[in-house]
Amino acid sequence: MMITDAIALFGGWHVLSLSSTERVVSFLWVCALMLGLSIGGVFWIFRKMTYVEETITQSYKTFETRIEEQARHLAMFNAFFTQEVADHQRHKTEFELINNIFEHSLEGIMITDMTGAIVKLNPSYTQITGYAESECLGKNPRMLNSGIHDQVFFENLWDELRKHEHWEGEIWNRRKTGEAFPAWLKISAIHNERGEVSHYLGVFHDLTDLKHSQRQIAYQANYDALTGLPNRHLFRDHLEMALAQAQRHHHHVGVIFLDLDNFKTVNGTLGYAVGDVLLQEFAARLKRCCRAEDTIARLAGDEFMILLPEMKPHGHDAIEVAKRILQSFSSPFFIKGHQIMSSASIGMTIYPDDGYDVATLEKNADIARNRAKEQGRNTYMLYTRPMQDVLMERMALERDLYNALTQNELRVYYQPQLDMKTGKIVGAEALVRWQRQEELVSPDKFIPFAEESGLIVPLGEWVLRQACRQTKIWHEAGFHELSIAINLSAKQFQNDHLVKLVADVLLETGLPPHSLRLEITESTVMKDVSLAVEIMCSLRALGIRLSIDDFGTGYSSLNYLKCFPLDEIKIDKSFVKDIPERHDDVAIAQAIFSLAHSLNMKVLAEGIENEVQLEFMRRNDCDQIQGFLFSKPIKSEEMTSLLTDGKQLQFS
Repeated sequence: MMITDAIALFGGWHVLSLSSTERVVSFLWVCALMLGLSIGGVFWIFRKMTYVEETITQSYKTFETRIEEQARHLAMFNAFFTQEVADHQRHKTEFELINNIFEHSLEGIMITDMTGAIVKLNPSYTQITGYAESECLGKNPRMLNSGIHDQVFFENLWDELRKHEHWEGEIWNRRKTGEAFPAWLKISAIHNERGEVSHYLGVFHDLTDLKHSQRQIAYQANYDALTGLPNRHLFRDHLEMALAQAQRHHHHVGVIFLDLDNFKTVNGTLGYAVGDVLLQEFAARLKRCCRAEDTIARLAGDEFMILLPEMKPHGHDAIEVAKRILQSFSSPFFIKGHQIMSSASIGMTIYPDDGYDVATLEKNADIARNRAKEQGRNTYMLYTRPMQDVLMERMALERDLYNALTQNELRVYYQPQLDMKTGKIVGAEALVRWQRQEELVSPDKFIPFAEESGLIVPLGEWVLRQACRQTKIWHEAGFHELSIAINLSAKQFQNDHLVKLVADVLLETGLPPHSLRLEITESTVMKDVSLAVEIMCSLRALGIRLSIDDFGTGYSSLNYLKCFPLDEIKIDKSFVKDIPERHDDVAIAQAIFSLAHSLNMKVLAEGIENEVQLEFMRRNDCDQIQGFLFSKPIKSEEMTSLLTDGKQLQFS
């Protein structure tokens, strides 16, 4: 069967004319044909679908590409737009910040155009100058001209501004009230977009408070806060200028150095508040005693200096000023209910007679002032060359005394003390001597220096140790009843470590406490009675004995005397030397004997030099004596010989 038959069969025609075999074959052909058509259709459809898919994919890719491009464009636009917004916001913030700075700056700010007309200013400008904004806009800044600066100042200002487009400096302006004020002004040129100067910016700071502070600092640096007088620094400046003028014009210049007598006593008894007022009134009186051209300065404490420029020769002007000062102090000061009598010690020196420079003149005036104090205070002294020589000698003495403590130049001498009943040696007073090279220096010469310099404390400690050690040696030699008397200076007595020192020395040397007698001057214990009693009780608690030295020369009262834990009163030799010729000395001595014995104290008389004095002491029941009649102060070896030989007092 041909394929056409199969097709015909498939189409439904001619089928009935075929045999069964042919019909089967045709059917198979039809099936095959249908299958082929089916496969081809599927293949065609597949190809069509593939094409469509490829077309869609390509379109999607094209679309995706376009979308990505659009997204990139949008992102770029968004970034640009965001940046524009950020820049705008930043510019706005910066503008607001600049405007806030402009509005709230403490400095005055103004902007002018090229003609000098003010086009903008801030609130501080109006606050500082006193002008309202409406009064300033369109005006030239010269409206603030104080008239203090000349035309050259402003010409230089504009020359600098044109040349460097900047000027900075101090300028004096004038407020609306008419008050001139200093300001620190900075002017800078402002450029436009073409780089041309279009405006000027002026910023200024009011220096009024700063200048006031500077004046205060300068005042404090040159003036005394309490009295308002120049201080040492300013005084020296004035003295330098006065000396320079005096050298050119052949003038004389006077320098006066003075201080208040006993000012520390006023401070200590009435308080610092009273002391301060006393210094103020002291300064006021000094002003009334001097000329307008003189300089009065307070150096420190109660020390003052006066500069007398253009003086007459020979120091007569200085002497007249000193006399007026002393006369002004003859009247008392009345301060806070207290009547205070005071005086001054005054030293003077003259240029060019005594020196040519500030340091020398200050030193010479100080030397003269100290000399006035030595002369009894409430006086004046004019510097002389011998004063300098004395001072140099004292300085050398003080230096050598310091070295003497370490170079074994000091010696302890002993003056025997004798019992008036038995005539035997019962004790000795330890007295320090200084073997200065070949010279044996008197205590009256070096002890005052030791007191002033503070060397008396280590010196007294050395004497205490030496004397206690030597007395212990005598005890060990069989003289067990021998006692040793040692003087205490005021500084030693007031030393916080005195009681411990005495206890340590007794322990160190092994000397029995009752064998040690400390002699304290009457004036020392009367400086502070309550403190003196406390110290004396502490010393007595150690077991030692106490004696009042030089009794009758001070100002103690009998009421105080009974309060002191004393064992002995020592009559000063000034009352002994004229006995029995001076009846008042006889009466005083007899009164002391009676007083001491009524208080259960012993009496020792020093300075016994003859038999008449000795007999007087014996008749009036004096307990012990010492003096040249029996022995001068001697070395320890000589004292040992007296003890060993048993030498004693012989009564006629």
